[in-house]
Amino acid sequence: MYTIDTIPMTDYGLHIASHEGELHLVDAKDQFFTAYETEGFQITKRKENELLLNGFIIASDLADFKTKTAALYTALSASGTRAIVLNPEALTCFGTEGYTIDKVRVFNNAVYARFKMKLIIV
Repeated sequence: MYTIDTIPMTDYGLHIASHEGELHLVDAKDQFFTAYETEGFQITKRKENELLLNGFIIASDLADFKTKTAALYTALSASGTRAIVLNPEALTCFGTEGYTIDKVRVFNNAVYARFKMKLIIV
């Protein structure tokens, strides 16, 4: 189950279609010198790994869509990090640029919209 701070993403009408990015933090330290029987390593910062979530929001009607997007905004705009679970990965991340909802369509009173968000994994 995909969650944001232990709340299922489907409670917000959010369904993740794909996620892109490096989920595991890996960056070796670069060796900068070698001497007889001695090795030294330069301390380097780890690159920030980004996670791009692509999905869609489904709501039963326009009022439900407004309620779900307001709840999603409240959950994602709070200060601090978010605990995101993308089975089986549990990640701690934060958003620097917010998210976008576009291509909102109404079909048979159901509302569909595209969702995109870029997160930084810490």
